[in-house]
Amino acid sequence: MILGVGEVLSGKILVYNILKNEQQKYDFEKSSEVEMTKEDFEQKYNSSENQVEEIEFELILDEIEKDEVLFLDVRNEDELPKINLKNSLQIPLVNLENEIKKLNLNQTIYVFCQSGIRSKIAAELLQKHQFKNVKSISDGALAMKQSLHEKIQ
Repeated sequence: MILGVGEVLSGKILVYNILKNEQQKYDFEKSSEVEMTKEDFEQKYNSSENQVEEIEFELILDEIEKDEVLFLDVRNEDELPKINLKNSLQIPLVNLENEIKKLNLNQTIYVFCQSGIRSKIAAELLQKHQFKNVKSISDGALAMKQSLHEKIQ
């Protein structure tokens, strides 16, 4: 920062997993929302109506070519690995609510991110906007890439 060399991580967090030699960078903004109480938390995150169904990618491998299915990537555009499926669309989670009109209410939507956390948030958001057949892929993009690689072999 003093020398003005490199990229300053202001407004970002860098997560480095030494065990797997992986790193992810997340953007964030200061929230102006009021602090959440325990009751608010329980209602928002633990109520049965907010439960998002999670599914393992291996169980839906046979659906990757179906036109009535959409694989929604809610990772930021610079995140790796890239997942290239015929029926996939990338809308970062921070833009999802503004770009929700790009999605078809009648499609089955499988949402994925790097680890499964953002995909659950995105699936919850879609359910609030009347999307009925939405599932979060629990494995994340790395496991998806591995499954796709194994399927090809």
